[in-house]
Amino acid sequence: NPPDGFQPPVISALATKKVP
Repeated sequence: NPPDGFQPPVISALATKKVP
């Protein structure tokens, strides 16, 4: 997994549900 705060666009969409 990429470090928190740095995520690809696709992951960032999913990350929004995990991390603000």
